Amino acid sequence: AFAVNGPYFAEDGPLGLVVSSGVSRNRQGSRRAAHFLVDEPGKLPRIVNERGTDVAGVREGFQGFPAIMTARKTYSYLRTGGRGFDVQVADRRTAACTTDGGEMIFLATDTWIGGLALSELATVMGALGCVDGMAFDGGASTAMWIQGKREVRGLDNVPVIVGVVAITEDTPAQ
Repeated sequence: AFAVNGPYFAEDGPLGLVVSSGVSRNRQGSRRAAHFLVDEPGKLPRIVNERGTDVAGVREGFQGFPAIMTARKTYSYLRTGGRGFDVQVADRRTAACTTDGGEMIFLATDTWIGGLALSELATVMGALGCVDGMAFDGGASTAMWIQGKREVRGLDNVPVIVGVVAITEDTPAQ
């Protein structure tokens, strides 16, 4: 029903930890502290923004960068910069966050001119009522599909996507 691109990657695959069907691949990177995790089918995803996150029992997930907010608090580097990236550069962005009610919000910007700076992304997430949030790969990787229709066109082939399907009483167990 819905899909967006996942974490940053290089020519040889995703950067940082990826969990697929309960199997961990790649090492957990020390600088990439944001994690998008799904514990089991039918459970809501969660975002954990801490180094060395325990992924035992996680069914699907990946490590991303940067962590945007935890418990409604935006990380200071999103205001001041550092960590090897410029937080004021506007670009296409893909991100996700959770709300107090447990909902997951996905964001993808669709612009080739301007876009959002990471500091602006944090402001948008706060305005949406986000509690915990993280960025996924952005720029040319940003893409979004809704009901099989490409809503935001990406330029890169990405190795990891986040897919969401509706679960009904008739959905077979996975």
